[in-house]
Amino acid sequence: MTARKKSEADIGKLIRGIGGDWKKFEDRRYCPHCRQLIYRVDNQPYDGLGVLRGQTFPIEIKSAKLSFPFADIKEHQRAGLTDWQKKHGATAWFALQMGTGKAGSKDSNLPRRLWLVPWDIWLSYEEWVRETADQVSLPYDWHYGRMRKIITEHEMGAVQVLQDHELMWREGEWVLPDDHLFRLIYLPGERYDEQ
Repeated sequence: MTARKKSEADIGKLIRGIGGDWKKFEDRRYCPHCRQLIYRVDNQPYDGLGVLRGQTFPIEIKSAKLSFPFADIKEHQRAGLTDWQKKHGATAWFALQMGTGKAGSKDSNLPRRLWLVPWDIWLSYEEWVRETADQVSLPYDWHYGRMRKIITEHEMGAVQVLQDHELMWREGEWVLPDDHLFRLIYLPGERYDEQ
């Protein structure tokens, strides 16, 4: 399973695990007999819709190993998430998984991490990285590899920039920390250990 497909499955499992429903939009169909591609659709405005306690929300899900190129979010996806927020007056979400190691691993210096970020906040982070460092991508961690000086000065890695939106890896699955904005919006007053 590719990293992106794993991330999509993880987001679906997370939402169903907290009592919601997740509908992943189908963007390609394969023949069940010969496994040949029957059709492919690349213009979905986001990967799927979740429903939790009567509230609907779209999520676009992406993954990368060491650096996430902003161009991986296509223009129609950007427009789809932004338009949805304007039309419904509610939060759209962006999920990003990065890393090459096992999730939750203390042995790996690049463990797989997953962030769930409100779309508006993601756009502000992206703009900050673009304008401050003239970067077109977000590195996994500013410590890793040979980063430009501006990246290290401002600690512009996903691990640092997105830290308030990171999901926790517990007992083989992703969970929402008690102070995660998604939990505060959709599950007010509930704590992780009460689920």
